[in-house]
Amino acid sequence: WDAGVVRRLFLLPSTRDCSFLPGGLSEYQARVLAAPSDGWPTQQHWFTPSPRSRGLVDKPVLLMTGDSDVIYPSSLTWDVFRELFPHAERRVVRGQAHCFVDPGWETAFAAPLVDWIVSAADSCTVRADMPA
Repeated sequence: WDAGVVRRLFLLPSTRDCSFLPGGLSEYQARVLAAPSDGWPTQQHWFTPSPRSRGLVDKPVLLMTGDSDVIYPSSLTWDVFRELFPHAERRVVRGQAHCFVDPGWETAFAAPLVDWIVSAADSCTVRADMPA
């Protein structure tokens, strides 16, 4: 792989820089190229069920996909994801490719993610006087 492949797979063709990392696009590309074949910062793929992911079946789960994701297009992933996580919600993020680091990621991706996390946390709060 080289930086050109990283750009074609993970970014919009119009992306010339990213504010996600202090070193911008150069640092992003270097981290991706130095990562194991599974990618950076991938911890686990959602389509490979594990003991950790099976524990999420009855929990709030969010699938966020970029509207320009060429690796996992939303139209192809939602049905499988919904089968694995029946209570899942989906957000298709406009103006973003696979890694959500294209210009505007802060408002297109990060802000809705934070809103969803806050909402999910509020819905999962257990009162101190209720048995767990």
